[in-house]
Amino acid sequence: MPILVLLVALTAAGVVLNTIVATPTVGSEPVDYPIFGQPGADILTGHWAGIFSDPIIQAGPFELIFWGIPFLLGVHGLIGWIAFGIVASSLFAVAAAVVAERLLRPLTPAWSTPLAVGVAAVAAVSGLLSASLAAGHPAEVAIPVLWLIAGALARRGQPLAAAAALAATTGWELWGLLGVPVLLLAPRVDLRTVWRSAVGGVLVIAVLFLPFALLGPFHMFGYGWVISSNSMAHLLFPTATSFPWPLRLIQAVLSVGAGAAVAWLIRRRPDALWLVPLVVCVVRLFTDPVLAGYYAVPPFLLLLVGVAFSIAQRALVPVLLGLVMVNVLIDVPLSLIPGGILVVLSAILAVVIIRRGRAGAVTGVDADALTS
Repeated sequence: MPILVLLVALTAAGVVLNTIVATPTVGSEPVDYPIFGQPGADILTGHWAGIFSDPIIQAGPFELIFWGIPFLLGVHGLIGWIAFGIVASSLFAVAAAVVAERLLRPLTPAWSTPLAVGVAAVAAVSGLLSASLAAGHPAEVAIPVLWLIAGALARRGQPLAAAAALAATTGWELWGLLGVPVLLLAPRVDLRTVWRSAVGGVLVIAVLFLPFALLGPFHMFGYGWVISSNSMAHLLFPTATSFPWPLRLIQAVLSVGAGAAVAWLIRRRPDALWLVPLVVCVVRLFTDPVLAGYYAVPPFLLLLVGVAFSIAQRALVPVLLGLVMVNVLIDVPLSLIPGGILVVLSAILAVVIIRRGRAGAVTGVDADALTS
């Protein structure tokens, strides 16, 4: 299917799905919009000084600009936010589908498009896309998609581009840097690769944040998160009353370390593209002080991609492993249970397809990919 037809079809489907499903959540002002709207508008209008003077601004320039658009347009009321949510969710659905299709094409040229459409459709109808928007954090969708892109570029032997894509996640939110283990999926990891990756990443981050730091004041790292009493972070750090950036660094070490270990073990497998970032997400949520429902969006989105990979490869073990990680290590909030149910149903559908032999219709699958 031509890419233009795919884009048009997905946009239309996204509009319909989000009109039906997302109305209860996107029909009101997003939770953190009052925090991000004005700074985003200031960036768009050229007033860059003091954007990060308030430590509560824990979003990157891309996310601030995203919310600066409706601020300048004067979006308000039920109809205004529904329209904005439909358009934004549809664009995210298109982006997710295009990336999934590119990743799946080497495994199954004939089925890559319908599988990618399935990923976008389930993400939309389950409320994953609208949940991130309703919370005011589209980064929860943008970051895992960029991680997938970075992993694919690394695997193709393009460390500079991969590092740039990874660093671009900080333009949404800084936790995007936790995806650095995907760079280990490169065919060769040596000093030259590490050097080129470091240069590419640092340059992108400098472009994104250095102007704001120079214009100052820049107090982004002065923020402390309130620790929920029933979070794992409370058990790990029982004497802490807040979760400042030094503790975030400990959390980062745990998340990146787990992801790096998995990347090194399965770096040759096609499933590493989604399993490595999924491991990072799971450890991050397992140790996080904030039990926000929208935090579960990235792992569920990555798991949807994993289901598509599983169908393409006729291999159940990776996606079952992903399901165990997500459902056992993450306390899924009630608001996202419909998404979890649809993920499980998707996995069951994959089993049915495989058992009935319909997966035999998947053509063009590389034999090495199936056996690796």
